[in-house]
Amino acid sequence: MKRFISLLLICTLTTSVCMAASPSTWAQDEVMEAVSLGFVPEDLQDDYQNPISRVDFARLAVNYVAFQYGYRHMDSTYRAGTVMQFFEDYCQNHAAPDGSPYEIMDYFPGVDEEDVPSDWVHIFNGPVEYHPFTDFNQYEEGRAYTQEEVAALNYDPMYAGIAQILGIVNGRTETTFDPYGAITRQEAAAMLSRTYRVYDGTPPAATATTVSYTDYGEIADWARESVALVSNLGVMNGVEGGRFDPAGTYTIEQCVSTFVRLYEMAPVSAKLGNITPLRSYEETWEGIVDNMGDASLTVLYEEETPTYKVVCGAAGNGTIGWGNPYFVYVLLPAGGYYQIKDLPYLTVREFSLDQATNLLTVYGVSGNDTRTYTIDILAGTVIEN
Repeated sequence: MKRFISLLLICTLTTSVCMAASPSTWAQDEVMEAVSLGFVPEDLQDDYQNPISRVDFARLAVNYVAFQYGYRHMDSTYRAGTVMQFFEDYCQNHAAPDGSPYEIMDYFPGVDEEDVPSDWVHIFNGPVEYHPFTDFNQYEEGRAYTQEEVAALNYDPMYAGIAQILGIVNGRTETTFDPYGAITRQEAAAMLSRTYRVYDGTPPAATATTVSYTDYGEIADWARESVALVSNLGVMNGVEGGRFDPAGTYTIEQCVSTFVRLYEMAPVSAKLGNITPLRSYEETWEGIVDNMGDASLTVLYEEETPTYKVVCGAAGNGTIGWGNPYFVYVLLPAGGYYQIKDLPYLTVREFSLDQATNLLTVYGVSGNDTRTYTIDILAGTVIEN
């Protein structure tokens, strides 16, 4: 009997853990959509009922904005390279929230210019003294760290810094971010509203109207405009009794779901194709070539569709063979791009894109055999034939 009770207890606990690790029923569809869109870091695809921390909101928000501009296909949990490329491009093409240009020195008052790196990459990936906030976890000598912990130590300050500079998440003070603190619902409304403004550009008063919540008087003055905006867009809803519950807990699944609704319901979105591009296709390709350094790229095939442009070729003089593999890039209209990975080895003879199916067919030779395979351009995956 004791053994049966023990087994029953184990099964019950196991089931509870599994249920807690999965999204709640109401959130499942939206969470799965967000994961498929690619802006949810892998380590946040779990424990969905837990409160989301300020730094994890910053990570989601920055990834989400980069996704809206077409900087997609996460190459790792922290996708630092993709995010930094987006941020560099954004700063070159936008003014700061106060209307002034994004100037690095503005974020280091009282510091000599020669003591500050000249580009954002070295600020956010350099020594900790370059970061504006001092309350992030630091390396402890002699302690062993997991790969995920190392990534967090390296990149959490980067995401917090970018989120602050974009005006999405403010620090608690000039030097503290409170990275592991929780977020209230009214704080979430303000941060979501600011996230939207990064790529929308419309003054808040143009789209925010009043709302009727039974606890409206409990909403802080600084949050009311944002609560009105996200409520009227359908991004955040009230809770039981017609309340907004401004001081209530904001969980991971709520955060992910609201970003999906912002993508689906807001009048400016990559879904509608009406985000102002950061770069032209030509400028995007020039950036890719510049990032290659001394290596040269020869374009052998390119085709533009209403939603993307495919560019295929090879390094050097464009001769494709075993010693000189080929490449396939997908350029996106808002300024981002991604490269198709894990391409089969073969000598390519021809590329052909079917715009109706978004499938790129690659014809080539492997040894004495003729081979054909297709690439799902939208999914970024290779389909063997």
